[in-house]
Amino acid sequence: MKTEWQPIYSVERSGVTEITIAGAVCVVEGSSSARELPQPLLTIGDVGFPLWTRSLLKPWQLLSHMRELRIHYPQLSRQHFALMMASHNAEPMHMKLLDEIISIGQCKEEWLRCPATYPHHRESREHLKAEGKPERRIYHNCSGKHFGYLMAIKAEGGDVSDYINPSAGHFLPLKKLLGALLHKDNLDPPVTTDGCQLPNYGVSIRDMATLYQGLANLEKFPSTGDQDVDEMLALYPEIRSIICEYPFVVGGHERLDTKIMTGGFDISGSPELIAKEGAEGLLAIGVGKTKEYPNGLGIVIKLSSGFDTKHMETIATEILAQLGLGKHGSLTPPLPAGTRTDHVRIKYHFQLSLAQPV
Repeated sequence: MKTEWQPIYSVERSGVTEITIAGAVCVVEGSSSARELPQPLLTIGDVGFPLWTRSLLKPWQLLSHMRELRIHYPQLSRQHFALMMASHNAEPMHMKLLDEIISIGQCKEEWLRCPATYPHHRESREHLKAEGKPERRIYHNCSGKHFGYLMAIKAEGGDVSDYINPSAGHFLPLKKLLGALLHKDNLDPPVTTDGCQLPNYGVSIRDMATLYQGLANLEKFPSTGDQDVDEMLALYPEIRSIICEYPFVVGGHERLDTKIMTGGFDISGSPELIAKEGAEGLLAIGVGKTKEYPNGLGIVIKLSSGFDTKHMETIATEILAQLGLGKHGSLTPPLPAGTRTDHVRIKYHFQLSLAQPV
């Protein structure tokens, strides 16, 4: 029986398998030409099945209406755009930027259709609960993305009350953009409702890895012959530089994607890294040009059991090490001196034979 998921790694204790982490992984290496799709270096599981892209899609969601935002709201800064791509923690810095976005766009928090919640940021969440403050929609980690859509629709004279309708015309540019980047004419991906209530689309894990390889590397695209698409693609390098410039805005403290982008992984060659977490066990990494990979890499990891930072970091560390870009991680977290660990062993169910780990 075919299954999307395969074992990625196991933890053995005294020779007995205690846990096995399953999922799907795709690593692609870029081509020297934007007209050629990247080729896989590693695949685990079925990397061709439609994956709900969740927050991994946020850079392209912003790109689909960024031009309109820049024209109609020149006061928007690069940090504001970073927040529109964020799965933010609702830390104080995020809230300050959200207040500024509301003021610039003359928007209202009541327009948001994302669920009310408490901040992901632990200290802020505990403080609000201790004061008896209620959950709010603006604390939702997708609220910046929502305000981006609302402001673009408002600027064009559209109906902000219907902005999450999946059949609305303001989602068509995103589909055209994805089709151009993935070399798929008339792309019509499956659609679902994301946790934040905006439409979310399904593309394969390999396609998602392709998108992140391109985001981290491609500077200039051949003309597609579609003026709207070409105008969106012209902003691609800016999207990348914004993410790299403001990693704490895109994620926040104690977030794995922010850790990756701020040097938390010991990567040889110091390539530019773009990382993004997604709900239900998703992590994407775009690796910029290196000596070993002059056209960069795209990496997407999907855990079948949902997001777990420890497991995700373990897998990402080993993949980068096998690619020859990083060091193999410790098999156990730091423990008090004298704690026995020699009976615990990690077994990886993949091997990149072409790589030379450092």
